[in-house]
Amino acid sequence: MTSAIGAGTLSYSCYSLMQREKVQELSPNNFIPYKISHKTDIDSSHFILELTPLARQEINLWSEMGSEHLWSIEIKQPEIMVVRNYTPLPLQMDENRRTLKVIPDDSNGDGKFVLYIKQYDNGEVARWLHRLPLGHTLEVRGPFVEYELPKYEGEISRNRDFLSSDHRSLTEDKFKCQPFHIAMFTAGTGIVSALQLLLTESPLRGKMYLRHSCHSFDELGPLKPFLYKLHRYGRIDLQVIESSKEPNVVERLQTIWEQIPSPTNYAGPSTYIGSNKVSNPVLALVCGPERYIAAIAGPRINLAQGPIGGIYGCRISATRRFAGTIQRVDYKLDFQDIPNNATIFSMVQPTGKFHLGNHLGATKVWQDLSNLKHPDQKLFFGIADLHALTIPKPNVQEFRLFRNEAIASILAVGVDPQKATVMYQSSISQHSQLYWLLSTLASMGYLNRMTQWKSKSNLKQQALDSSTLGNVKLGLFSYPVLQAADILIYRATHVPVGDDQSQHLELTRYLAEQFNSMYKTDYFPLPKTLLTPTKKILSLSSPNKKMSKSDTNQNSVIYVNDNPNTIAKKIKKAVTDSTVDHFNYDPVNRPGVSNLLNIISGIQRKSIPEVEKDVSHMNNFKDFKNYVTEVIVEELKSPRERFARFMKEPGYLDEVVKRGTEEAQELADKNYKEIAKIVGL
Repeated sequence: MTSAIGAGTLSYSCYSLMQREKVQELSPNNFIPYKISHKTDIDSSHFILELTPLARQEINLWSEMGSEHLWSIEIKQPEIMVVRNYTPLPLQMDENRRTLKVIPDDSNGDGKFVLYIKQYDNGEVARWLHRLPLGHTLEVRGPFVEYELPKYEGEISRNRDFLSSDHRSLTEDKFKCQPFHIAMFTAGTGIVSALQLLLTESPLRGKMYLRHSCHSFDELGPLKPFLYKLHRYGRIDLQVIESSKEPNVVERLQTIWEQIPSPTNYAGPSTYIGSNKVSNPVLALVCGPERYIAAIAGPRINLAQGPIGGIYGCRISATRRFAGTIQRVDYKLDFQDIPNNATIFSMVQPTGKFHLGNHLGATKVWQDLSNLKHPDQKLFFGIADLHALTIPKPNVQEFRLFRNEAIASILAVGVDPQKATVMYQSSISQHSQLYWLLSTLASMGYLNRMTQWKSKSNLKQQALDSSTLGNVKLGLFSYPVLQAADILIYRATHVPVGDDQSQHLELTRYLAEQFNSMYKTDYFPLPKTLLTPTKKILSLSSPNKKMSKSDTNQNSVIYVNDNPNTIAKKIKKAVTDSTVDHFNYDPVNRPGVSNLLNIISGIQRKSIPEVEKDVSHMNNFKDFKNYVTEVIVEELKSPRERFARFMKEPGYLDEVVKRGTEEAQELADKNYKEIAKIVGL
């Protein structure tokens, strides 16, 4: 018995040593194992976690990322297959004093980091993390850049001695004379973004004006001493507003906002300032819940703004998650946005005539991609006719007409069939074959969390029980798996989608990871989400919902083939409001006007502030709506004429589809044979 225990202990020790000797760096593309090495409960809602990688890490992320980036990691909850972003702090436990300490300069802290987490009622991942015991293994990936701060000449770096000792740093006085200052407004766990900038190696330049809102300052627990010391040594100007003591937090903060120095080109809290636009360098960031951001900084005026990991600010043009999965296209594509060897895939459903939302959300981007195509790039644009069968079906003749109209619409907006492969989804059988293989990897729990099947079934988001699912068709429920197969059969690297489809792309990446992991291969790339520059276009009569062909009020929808008079009548009837002296983007208080401004922005590929400036001289709705009409009519003039011509040339449409089907079939057949070989078929 003694020998057996001794042998087991020796074996375990050797295994642990081997694990630590193995180098496994944190990666945004793959999850790697970490263990919970410490947990501290602050109160019933807040807690601290220290995570330690199981394998050795050599890269010092704190030095690599520096104070120029706000970044996060993702943790996977395997039971419900959900990932959640958290902002790590360069802290670790001092085992002797049982307190938190800053990871020293030139050290990666053995890859450790600390998370400050709040349990919300609907925060499934946070509540799951809180239940886990010490030593439990988690899957983590990253880093993901959430915001990149601007650089300025003449900046100095400094040490952080005063954070780890009682001796005042020699660089302390330089805090006050640095030209670069930041104001950060934080609420709840949003304060970790400020702390990451302040505590990281080569910390943030200048002085930070930190205004933090919380229920009670005590909820920060062991993070409070760092804030006190930063404030005492002049590194930050700290003010804490506790809602338990001051009920009118928003009014208080708006007063403080006015006290913060402003950049010379600052035009108010609803104006965002990108990294290349800050003069007399002052930057304000707002981090916290969505309602807090809206209350303090005003509404979002561009989708490139927050919440991005809880950060309100403008991502620099075409900012990418650090070697990661999301790419934002600002206004118009450029060559530098897409790699020369990219394979780009996208589809639309043939649900009838294309409307302005389809055009700005999909086909206009396809036109850009076609115009800018590099010879080594591959473009696949399809008609998702199989997906169209999951919604109320038209009669057969009407469905065939819709399919032809969809092809004509793609070509009418300017997609060049000599540069892009155009085909019907149903013509490529490998889509369905790969769908079956991927369905063996997809869990019911993950699919149940998808939102689109619930919205199309008119179900509540939390619907879970068997009686509710009993009426849902399998095709609609498993729709995202077929969508993943559509993408992966071509080994696509980029997928242009709207925000409402980004959740499905996460499933696609998850299934690609599962396949690669199960069969120990890297066959499937993890496709990047290429978020289209235009926010979704809303109904003209009910600007609280998407523009849709199925809308009973057809004045709510502008079709690509509408004539100028029809467009003018629909815009004239568009719902707006009673404010006529100015036209500003405010989707909360002025949804109708904001929708029209967004349409102009999408057509002209201008930012919202630029559009607001263009209409700033107008002081009545007649002029404003006439301008909107002119912009739309001009945009749709050529597509409308080409659409009418193509619909009279069915032979040409058939020729385009035949050529595209052959091109797609060749690649899909080749790839599926390789996939089948990998799985043993």
